[in-house]
Parts: sequence; C-alpha cells; structure tokens
Amino acid sequence: MYKVVDTSQHTSSRWGIYQDLDIKPNTTYTFSIWGMKSEDTSITSAVGTFASSLSWPNTNGSTYTTTMSRSSVTFTSGADHVKCRIYLYLNPTADNSKTGYFYRPKLEEGNKTTDWSPAPEDIQDGIDDAAKTATTYITDIDSNKGITVKPADTSGNDYLQMNSSAINFYRNNVETLKIEDSAIRVGKLGNNLRNVYITDSAVQIRNNTSVLAEYGSSIKLYNPTKTTAAVEISSTGASFNGNVKATSLSTGTKTASTTGKGTYIDGSGNIYVGNGSTNNFTVTDTGTITATGANLLTATIGNATNKITIGTGTSGHSSIRYGMTTLADTTNNGFYIGTDGIALGKGVFKVTTAGALYCNDAHISGEITATSGQIGDLSIENGRLIFQSGARNLLKSKPVNST
Repeated sequence: MYKVVDTSQHTSSRWGIYQDLDIKPNTTYTFSIWGMKSEDTSITSAVGTFASSLSWPNTNGSTYTTTMSRSSVTFTSGADHVKCRIYLYLNPTADNSKTGYFYRPKLEEGNKTTDWSPAPEDIQDGIDDAAKTATTYITDIDSNKGITVKPADTSGNDYLQMNSSAINFYRNNVETLKIEDSAIRVGKLGNNLRNVYITDSAVQIRNNTSVLAEYGSSIKLYNPTKTTAAVEISSTGASFNGNVKATSLSTGTKTASTTGKGTYIDGSGNIYVGNGSTNNFTVTDTGTITATGANLLTATIGNATNKITIGTGTSGHSSIRYGMTTLADTTNNGFYIGTDGIALGKGVFKVTTAGALYCNDAHISGEITATSGQIGDLSIENGRLIFQSGARNLLKSKPVNST
C-alpha cells in the first residue's frame, strides 16, 4: 500500500512519487493499479516512456474516487524508448490535508489487464526466505521423536514436535497441547494437571486423569473422587447423584406459595402443590400435612416398631392394619380393618364381611334375638329352644327368643 500526502499546500504543481523501470522498445504494455482518494481532492496514476530522460509522462493517466478501484492504461514504447516512469500523485489543491492511496501496481506486456500476482523475483525471494526460516527453526529430525521446531530467539524451552502419531507443543519443556488422530488435549499435560480433552464424541475437563466435566450427548459434572456423574443433564431431563442445595425449588409456573401452577418448595422447607393460592397439598416445616381429595393407596404411619399400614396385605385384600397382617392372624396383636372383615387382638374378636362373628369370653347384656343356632346342648329351631341330652328330647311348648 502506497500513501501520498500533500503537506505543503501545492496549489499549482502536482505532488507525489515515481519510479523508473526498464522496458523494451516498440512494445505494448499495460499498467494497472488500485487507487482511492480522500474527500475534495484528485489523485492520478500515469506512465511515461523515454530514451534517456523524461520530465513528465507522455501518456494519459487514470483518476480515482473515494472508493478503492482498479484503473489501467495501455501504451506502446517508442523505437528508442528503453525506460518508463510510473507516477502516483495528487493534483494541485489549496488544502494540505489531502491524501491518496495506491495498492498493487502491475506492469505487463500486452493490451490486456490480468489479475495481480507477485513478480517472479518476489516469488523466488519468498522461497528463499522460507528456506532460511525453516533452516532456522527446524533443529532436529529424529526417527522416533519426529521433527522438532524451536524458534531461534528463545531459550529452547518452547518448541513444536511432530511425528506420525501426534503434534506436540511444549512450553518451558512441558507439553501444553497435543493433537492426535483420536483426541486433542489442551493444558499442562506434562504432570497431568488440569486440562481439556477433546474427542469426536465429547469434550472433557480433567484434573489429572479424573474427569470433572463432560459435554457430549449430555452434560455431566463429576465429583473427582467418584466415577458416577454427580449431575447429568440431557434432552430427557436432569439427574442428581447426591444432595441438592437450593434456596428454593419450583416446577411449572409456580414461583411462590400463592403464585403460579405447579410445585414450590421455599427456603424454610415448606412444600406447596396447587394453582395460585389454592394449594391441594402442603407440607409445613413442622410436619403438618394437608391434602385435598387425597387417595392413599399405600402408606405407613409411625415408625418401624409402631406403625399403621394402609395398602394391600399378604392376603391380597386392601386394609388398614396395625400389628396384625391379615384377618386370620392369631400371632400378632393389633387390629385389622379390611375388605374381608374386621379383627382385633390376635383374632380373639373377628367379624367377616359375610357377617360371621367370632369372639372369646363374650359378655353380653340386653336382648338377643336368634332364629337358628346352638347354645351348648340347646339348639334354636323353628323359633323354639330345644334341649338335647342323650336320647331324650326336651321340647318346650312355647317359642322362645331369649335365654
């Protein structure tokens, strides 16, 4: 990039730069260059040919706007012209702050403008510079370690090493970056301190060999002392392995005990389930449970020694029970209320759903009405009490309905 600035307020003369180049006589050339001017000024690029000396171009030039653009001019050298002069200049102005910019000049034989390219000698210079640079930086080639590259201006502790399996970067003789076919490792790897491990399926953050975090099909956070993820977040939800600490938790739109629909747990441990201020289920931090429309299929009230159980027992009947496990239980003391009957105290009192009553040591007062049954040697038949003893029958003439 060439920059031309008029610093002396040239009001009657042009101000710029030029360069003389060797050319061939009687030959057509095309000169092209990119240019752009500042506001309120005019810039020009021009070419002139001559035999020995030239004070000003004898060919037309090209002018430019405030937008970078490419212009070209085609000319033919004279029979004795062996030189050409390229001018890049500002036209006269009363303001010394004007500026012109020129970029990528190109002089080529022929009347066609082609894309810009470096001169052949510039290409060779670049090759020579690259060769010098390679000679300076490549310090060792080993069949096992591969190629070691060290900058010439360092102490030799920072270098690059390449072989058939990996590219390794070292800082202060410690491997800090390793690129392999299957993974990329970033970090202070020499003594396995914290580093980043990248494979085709996941990105891991490690401490030594322990994985602290992983991003792949899901996001996982680890406790360094355990192999199971403490937190895992995937497209199906989140899972936690261990305690979760939070000042509050909420689901749905419920953000407070009286706002939104869902579940809300406040910082004191109170739980609210419902919509707005109507909570169908609450649990306070003191243990009070309030439920509206509760349907308890299975529940245990109490501790392991003294508990009331609600649910299906071993007999297959739904029941509420304490101690006793079935209607026919004669081992465990307690009570049983189920769909098959009621029982108390190891079954000493029992009533089935068919109406059968079983009890020990009954004390009954008041009137008893019966139409059938047996009391010792007495039987109730056809509204009469009949005594049977051996072969003798005692028949009372009157029906009885009490004893």
